[in-house]
Amino acid sequence: MNAVVLAGRNDRKLPVMAALHERGFHVLADKPWVVSADAHRAVRQVTGGGALAMDIMTARHDPYARLRRRLVRTPALFGEFRGGDGPAIDFRSLHHLVKKVNGEWLVRPAWYYDVGAQGDGVVDLHSHLVDQAEWLLEADDLEGGPEYDLDRDVEGIESTRWPTPVPQALFTRSTGEREFPAALASDVRHGVLALRCNGQIRYRLRGVAVRQRAEWRDVEPEGGGDSHHAIIRGTGCDVVTATGPETGFRPRLWVRPQAPRPARRALDELVEAQQAELPGLFVCESTSDAGQFELVIPEALRVPHEAQFARVMDEFLDRLEQPEDNERLRARVRLRYLLLTEAKRRCEDIPPPPED
Repeated sequence: MNAVVLAGRNDRKLPVMAALHERGFHVLADKPWVVSADAHRAVRQVTGGGALAMDIMTARHDPYARLRRRLVRTPALFGEFRGGDGPAIDFRSLHHLVKKVNGEWLVRPAWYYDVGAQGDGVVDLHSHLVDQAEWLLEADDLEGGPEYDLDRDVEGIESTRWPTPVPQALFTRSTGEREFPAALASDVRHGVLALRCNGQIRYRLRGVAVRQRAEWRDVEPEGGGDSHHAIIRGTGCDVVTATGPETGFRPRLWVRPQAPRPARRALDELVEAQQAELPGLFVCESTSDAGQFELVIPEALRVPHEAQFARVMDEFLDRLEQPEDNERLRARVRLRYLLLTEAKRRCEDIPPPPED
């Protein structure tokens, strides 16, 4: 069994993966796989039959994301995805160019600030967000539904992107480089780089309206980190997850039901059924919002982001040993990057919106 793990410059990733695929190498590659609008053919090649190509989607191993999915897939509680003009699946994430990882300030390579190498605001972080939307809508079992297909399952793609200003001093602090490289000259004005790293994509996936927004700011706040917010809107309840300043940068999950009393009974049943996977999980009524419930996962069961990479590696190796579900994985990955390629092709540049 020959397998390769790829990370690094994203503009080189697909050509390398295509060459490895032709030679029969299985590949586990960091996101994003696409940085341009002409990646359709290469995406289809590496997600075709033969050797497996899989991306590193850590969020599927986060216990709060797994619990959110279980709630959404409980019809007695969630009902169906809500229709109408607004998004039924609504993701937003906020990240920082200067941040700490495992207690140390992250040093980024200079090419990270080149959207032609790293990927811009509609292809980078959005790979994770598309994956989360797919995960909410895909079947659990092998006979549970057809594989994903872009032409059949996706419609109405709209995308926008806008820049974050990066002064020379911030670039130097992040990379250790004293000057912007020549490759960035066209985006530098008066010593400030306009980094097109923010983006929003709207689309319908299997008829469900999705909105996903990813943004970058300068320096991580003291004691803080990345922020993640999601609202999944159902006819029976909304499922809300948040990690940010308002939660002390710790993940939290709430259920906002249309009818609190029957919802509480359904929640109690779900919590009992989840004890084998999440021992100690409990539900409590919100003290700040009557009729809203919070589900709390014990601290010992929470999985730090860095630890999720090891779980992705284990999943990859398991799939090489037992490939029964790999065709559906290929279809899911193929749809994800074809969708992002289309979002890149249709992208509209807009001025930076005011900060919240």
